[in-house]
Amino acid sequence: MTRGDQKNYDTAWRSVDLLIETFRTNLVPIPRYNDPNIRTILLIHGLVDAASIKLHWMFAGVPSKSKEICLTAARNIVDYGDLNLQELGVMNPIMGVSYLVFHGLVLTRDLNRTYG
Repeated sequence: MTRGDQKNYDTAWRSVDLLIETFRTNLVPIPRYNDPNIRTILLIHGLVDAASIKLHWMFAGVPSKSKEICLTAARNIVDYGDLNLQELGVMNPIMGVSYLVFHGLVLTRDLNRTYG
């Protein structure tokens, strides 16, 4: 990769990262009560976390900001505080894919690095 290509890549990468984080700050918070739109809100939060993981994944192999972003996003995909997902019933199937693919990859990579 030439210096110009690397500079273009870095600029595009930072731009996408900024777009994801800006979008995240404008999201509706996850409600703690039985909101009729809660499944959609959870799906959007999960997809934003999945986008963060996808963007930072290749830089998360070493202790870095990208690794912390991936771990935080993976935790967010499966932990919604005191919200009980069992009570919600059926969720959008893409939530399962997000959980299995992204949380599984992040957790597996972290465990492999820790335990060999």
